[in-house]
Amino acid sequence: MDNIKSQPIPTEDYLDIQLTMAGIRLPDTSGGNYQIAFRILLSNTSERSVRLLGRKWILRDQSGQTRLIEADGIFNQHPLLQPGDVFAYTGRQTFTELPTRMEVMFFGLNQAGFPFISPSFIFPKKTYQAGK
Repeated sequence: MDNIKSQPIPTEDYLDIQLTMAGIRLPDTSGGNYQIAFRILLSNTSERSVRLLGRKWILRDQSGQTRLIEADGIFNQHPLLQPGDVFAYTGRQTFTELPTRMEVMFFGLNQAGFPFISPSFIFPKKTYQAGK
């Protein structure tokens, strides 16, 4: 078998990631889950077009449990962002306990077809801690 070496995907700062809305829904008295709703704007601040292919979440709750979620596409889309373009999406994450960390990265291809991953965007704690 040939020696195949995997190359790490380079982190590129093509995107400006902004959280424009976030809210928390607390469980009702019968139980349930915490739901964190959000709206994110992804702006292509580079001089290259980029196609977004997916996202990776790192979610941690108060008991120390960490969930990694990798998903193809962004709500079943693979948006192509030209320089200056903005893509907005709304979503939510569900927790059985209040989260202590919410982090997301986006991956895709630049116009030359090279893969990239964005730097991590870490949600400010005030967006998901009830009463804090």
